[in-house]
Amino acid sequence: MGVLLFLLQLLWLCLPGALANMAPVLLKNHFSVLAVPIDLGKKWRGKPIFGSHKTFRGFLFGTLAGVIIGTLQGVLYHNFEVFRTISVVDFDVFPGWLLGLLMGFGALFGDAVKSLIKRRLSVAPGKPFFPWDQLDAYFGAILFVLPFVPLPLDIVIGGVIFVPCFHIISNTVGYLLGLKKSII
Repeated sequence: MGVLLFLLQLLWLCLPGALANMAPVLLKNHFSVLAVPIDLGKKWRGKPIFGSHKTFRGFLFGTLAGVIIGTLQGVLYHNFEVFRTISVVDFDVFPGWLLGLLMGFGALFGDAVKSLIKRRLSVAPGKPFFPWDQLDAYFGAILFVLPFVPLPLDIVIGGVIFVPCFHIISNTVGYLLGLKKSII
């Protein structure tokens, strides 16, 4: 049960950030009025700062997705023992909506920082950038939460190992279903 519990705890912790990071992709054909790049099309040294794929729509709805998932986690934590068992966050002390806000925004912030680096290195938007495509959102989410929530060190370090594995597995499923262009 040790490894299984560890993986469940890691997945449960990552859920608000992971779903926040998925929301911009799921909503890319909706709310086009908000599809404005966060860098407003500005350039730095002749290259886009973040690029056209990082939009206010993505940040808004991604962060909102994180808040919704974090709130749901808090409700489940307070009503079902199984969720208290797999939670490394004490939702009696730290509200779920705030965890979701920090992890959701943090995940998107981490993704934006990675995009900034990709633009500087002339890596095209949407092109693989291993292992940072797998870790950007995780690092951002964890960095935004750590000042407020004491997370177990094994969970934080375990995420660096297992998050890329989960990412590759989910991409493989998406690739096999015709939803993704590559596994990496």
